Amino acid sequence: MRNQITKIFLNMKTKIIFSIGMMVLLTSVFAEVIVVPDQQPTIQAGIDAASNGDTVLVQPETYFETINFNGKNIVVASTFILNADTSLISQTLIDAECNGSVVTINNGESDEARLIGFTLTNGCGTDINGSMDGGGIYCENSDPVLDHLRIINNAASGMGGGVGGGICFRNSSALVNNSVFINNSANRGGGIRVDNSDNLVIKKCLFKDNWALNAGAGIMFYQCPGCLVTQSVFTGNQTIYGGAICTFNSSPVIDRITSYLNRGLYGGTLQTENGSLPIMVNSVCWQNAMNSGAINEIEIDGYASGAVVAYCDVLGGEENVVVSPQSTLYWMEENINVYPLFADTNNLDLRLQSGSPCIDEGIAEFIYNGEPIINITSYEGSAPDIGAFEYGWITNDGEYIIRDQDQNMYFFCEQGNNSILVSFETGQTQQISIRIYDVQGKLISKPINSILQQGSNEIEIETSAYKPGIYLVSVVTETGVVSKKLFYR
Repeated sequence: MRNQITKIFLNMKTKIIFSIGMMVLLTSVFAEVIVVPDQQPTIQAGIDAASNGDTVLVQPETYFETINFNGKNIVVASTFILNADTSLISQTLIDAECNGSVVTINNGESDEARLIGFTLTNGCGTDINGSMDGGGIYCENSDPVLDHLRIINNAASGMGGGVGGGICFRNSSALVNNSVFINNSANRGGGIRVDNSDNLVIKKCLFKDNWALNAGAGIMFYQCPGCLVTQSVFTGNQTIYGGAICTFNSSPVIDRITSYLNRGLYGGTLQTENGSLPIMVNSVCWQNAMNSGAINEIEIDGYASGAVVAYCDVLGGEENVVVSPQSTLYWMEENINVYPLFADTNNLDLRLQSGSPCIDEGIAEFIYNGEPIINITSYEGSAPDIGAFEYGWITNDGEYIIRDQDQNMYFFCEQGNNSILVSFETGQTQQISIRIYDVQGKLISKPINSILQQGSNEIEIETSAYKPGIYLVSVVTETGVVSKKLFYR
């Protein structure tokens, strides 16, 4: 099991792509761009017309429909991918009108299936033996990338209980990145429910005001040996067991989360059950008990259940962790019990102020039982900070959490005589693909592939057939996409 967890971290650079400033997550070869509603009237019609490797590019609008990837490894994206303008995410809505899950991905799609830059709302789930599961997204036997989504006001209910108000994963190794879960509800797993899955990653997400009748208002893991939650914020979520996270026979790694003002009767931040061994590192757990004034951040219950807690700021400290007789708490190095000094709790700004006791108090490489569990390479100061936010970084973009700092490539464009000169500065030798779009987001030329050497590079693109106007030049790198507008005269 721990080898599986280690594999997550060693492989993260191949799967976790990006920064808000660096745009996003596209496949390495473009076959065709299908524009909705210009070329197809609905998103589902665009998917139906697409083939593996295509992109369905969706213009800002509200689309009253549900969609299914139908086994296709395609990119379905809003125009957010062209300029990283997060306002386009709230302007591009898919409203299911309670006619099922907003999005279904359950036909063996790989990580080349990607959903990027939408608001998903009013989903009521997929009927699984009487349980309406996955209000926003139902994902089974598939490994998609889900990036920059607003998943709000979805529900999972029914006679079977209903799991995964925002997303229900089953047998999935998906990546959920830079996404927002607000006001979703379920019996178990208000924001996300993860079943029988391994190597699933939840990164840079906000879980706010989600609700679960029973357990896991933010996230519930059920029979998951090795998953990861990292650099995420939980606030205002409410349930009985596990206000932020609940685990049942599951052992996720929980790294750099901030959990504040969630409401859990048993385990305000974390509650573990039967055979679980979550590892929580570099995290803040503060004021998450159901009852005001009570201290109940972590509860470990069930047969052969446990939790590892290291380099965390936990209200009440070890003495106030509730541990059942059949369970074990592994209270490790350098935990503290000091107010984190949040920037502005009245406005739920949970970044750290200067002088916070959490600054430089985390650990970059944590080893448990001889195996590396986390290996953080990008941080300020002498060590990572405790909590979701690294002090001194640009970390807010509306609802979205964190902007990466490790941007390895910069470029700019200038117009020549019937040409565009693209100049690069890169910190490493890497393969790139240059793509040029018109203002409607249509790809107007074949991708230009090249290898950049470390340092300065120039590529000249012939443009005699171009008309004067505004174009978007996108450079697909090994870690993401960088884009700039070009005014061509």
